[in-house]
Order: sequence, then C-alpha cells, then structure tokens
Amino acid sequence: MHLAGTDENGRSAVNELTSLFAECIEPGFKNPVVVVRYYEGMAGDYPDLWKTLMGKALKSCSMMIYNDNDVISAYEKMGLPTAAARDYEHFGCNWAGLGKNSCWMSQEPQSVHFSPDMSDEERAELKIGYHRTNSLGGWTQDFMEIAKELSEKHSPLAGIEDFYEAFYKRVENFIDFKLENAKLELSVRRRHPSAILTLGDCMRIPPIETATANNSAAAGWYVHIQTFICMASVIDLFTVVDKIVFQDKKYTLNELQKAVEANFEGYDEILAACRSVKKFGSDDELSNYHAKKLLSGYLQIVRSHSAPYVKKYGIVLMPAVQSDTRNVTMGEVSGATFDGRLAGEPFSQNSRPSFGSCTGGLTGMLSSLLNLPMDELVSGALNLDIQPKDFEGESGRDMLGAIVSAYLDNGGLHVQISCQSVDELIDAQLHPEKHRDLMVRVTGYSGIFVDLSKKVQDYVIERLKQ
Repeated sequence: MHLAGTDENGRSAVNELTSLFAECIEPGFKNPVVVVRYYEGMAGDYPDLWKTLMGKALKSCSMMIYNDNDVISAYEKMGLPTAAARDYEHFGCNWAGLGKNSCWMSQEPQSVHFSPDMSDEERAELKIGYHRTNSLGGWTQDFMEIAKELSEKHSPLAGIEDFYEAFYKRVENFIDFKLENAKLELSVRRRHPSAILTLGDCMRIPPIETATANNSAAAGWYVHIQTFICMASVIDLFTVVDKIVFQDKKYTLNELQKAVEANFEGYDEILAACRSVKKFGSDDELSNYHAKKLLSGYLQIVRSHSAPYVKKYGIVLMPAVQSDTRNVTMGEVSGATFDGRLAGEPFSQNSRPSFGSCTGGLTGMLSSLLNLPMDELVSGALNLDIQPKDFEGESGRDMLGAIVSAYLDNGGLHVQISCQSVDELIDAQLHPEKHRDLMVRVTGYSGIFVDLSKKVQDYVIERLKQ
C-alpha cells in the first residue's frame, strides 16, 4: 500500500488510501505493509493522519516512510526525465524501482536459468556476479586491503587523501565492471525473452498485474541496485585513520595494521584508542566531514560513469545505502578493522551508524545523517530503534512524531521504527510460545520475532540495546 506522496508541484497528493489506511490500523489488523511517501510539511498538513502513523509505528508495523522529494531528485540526477523519476514504486526490502516501463535487473548470473534456449557460450557469459561489491567483505574489505597496501609502501603517505584516491579508484573499476556486465546481460536477455517468473517479478506491479515475467525486451529502463553497503563502517574507518595516524600521529599505519592482524590481542592500548575516536552517528565534526565527503564522491562516480549507459541503453544503477542483513554475514567472514570492531562481528546496517556510535543520542544520530547527500539516494533504510518506556502515551507518540517529521522536513531520506522492549525479546527467545505475536523490524520489513533465526534475533536484540 502506497500512501501520500507529492504531486507535480511538490505538494500534497494524499489520496483515497488515507481513509483505507485509517481503517486498517484498527485493532485486529496487526501488520499492514505501508509505504508513506512523505513530502516537506506533510505532518503539519495532516496532523491526524500523522498521529495515526506514529501510533502504528510504535507497534513496529511494516511501515516505511520515505522522503518523496529525495527519491525523485536522485533519479533525476541519474539522468532520468522527471516523469520517469516520479513513476517509481517501492517493493521488497526498501527498493524504490522505476515504474511500469522498467525491468528489474536483479538476477545476474541466475538469469541463465530463465531461458532454456540460451547457448552454452551465452550461459558462460552470464556467470559472473556483479551485484554489490568487489568482495565478500564489501567496501570495508576494500578499505582494509588498501590500508595494507599503503602500509607496505616505502614512500611516506601524504595524508588521508591517499586513502580516498585509492578507494575511489576501486569504486570506479567496480562500477565500470558492473555496467559492462549489465549491458552484456541485457543483450542476452533481449535475444532470449523469458517467460519464467523470478523472485523480483513477484514483488513488482507489472508482473503481478499481468501474471507474466517482466519482459526485458519491452522495457524503457533497466534498473539494477548499486548500494554503498555497510556505509557507516567505512566512514568510521576513514575517520579513525585520519584522527589517529594523520592528525594526532598517535600510531602509525603499520602499528594499526599489526593490531588488526592480531585481532587486537596484545594491543589493548591501540584497541582503546581506536574505539575512543568519535564515530559516525555521534554528530562529531570529523566523522560528519568524512561521511559527506565519502558518500558524495562515491555517488559522483556512480552518476558520471553511468550517464552514457542511461542515455544509450536505459541501464540505471539505483544509488542506495542498503545492506539488509548482509552486514552480519559480511562481518562473519571479515577480520578485525581499525574502528575497533573484532573479527566476525557485524558491520553497520543500511544507513544506520555502527553499534555504540550514537553517543549523542537519537537526535545526535539524526543530525549526523543529515550531513549525507540524501537527495542523491533512492534507497537507504534507517532502523530507528526505540524503547516503549521512552515514548509512552499520547505525549510519547507526539514527541516521536515531532522528531521524525523534523528529520524528514530537513531532508532525511527514510525512517522505519522498531519499538520493543529488550527484556521482552530476551524472554521471547526463552519462551517463544508466549510471544507468537511479537513483531520487530528486521531490515526493510517487519517479522514475527520468534520465527527469525537465532542469529538474526541476537542481532536485533543487540541493535535495540544501542
């Protein structure tokens, strides 16, 4: 269900679904899936609706609140005409794909299974994965590999700009690789239109309406995810190295490298120093600086390298900050990192700061996020985790509404709220039969807590403790 949004003048387009939504949230209708396309000032224009939305958010319903103007602006900056940028749809876990005249290119090598008449040569061409990043550890692994390479150099480093230069070069190489593989896949798909429904088809309006596969040959736009996965963790790595190595000169890059290779065992002082640096989410000047610089540079590369493909082939890389729960699996296969994270621990999720970073509280975290170029992103889930005791009654609901609307009115991209007691979640692990209706936000969706895997349950609990 899509609710609200902006019209061609950037103002209210709240439609007949408003009354339907109000009925759906009555007791007994536990978990409607709702996307609220927020525009600046919407909370003030529709105060009763906003109160209703915040009340449902406090029950951890499957509701995503997106800044409509940010999404439209981001697609326009990718080179799409305004009409196409406005015709977007949310589906799956916070993906804002283009509308009915688009094909969702999310299957990559698996697409060889969709058309039985492909030749062996064509199948071989499509077996190269090019979905999100270079490696299993994501962009964090790229940073750590760069650090190792730079630590082994004999010539002195000029400063943190050496890291930016090397990192951006890796981003450029990956984006070029991805665009070329997307073009290759598109050419093969056009020769062999598939009638086999994919997982992506099951979440999109055109295939659902027609009960047919999304035919690549007939689309005007071919959308593929391009997400800065585990973004906050990478911001923290830039911040820590800049602070400790270049600004304070407390430790050398070689010393940091030895510490992480030992998983900080025997390096307690270095571990303490790494963890003491104020990270993204604390609203600290240095981390905010690196957040803006890093993501702005990354998105500029995505846009500039994509421009010829958008114009010639209609291939659009969706600029996003999204990880779903891959931040957990990526962390499991990665060693220790300069931010003080130990081997195997999760990286940051979606656009949310890393665990323990939000030392300035909820408002400090939101203030940090407003340093990011939100109007250049079409997707970037923010899990806003709160405790019920902090937002009790009508006053608590109104306070939450004021915080969320202020964030969105100032350009924030997205909010999805999880309001559960940590103690209740722990009890649900011990006595699942007593908590069959306990809902939590997972990533881009809400789920029954006791139905989640133990690994994901533990992650949600830890996230809510922060």
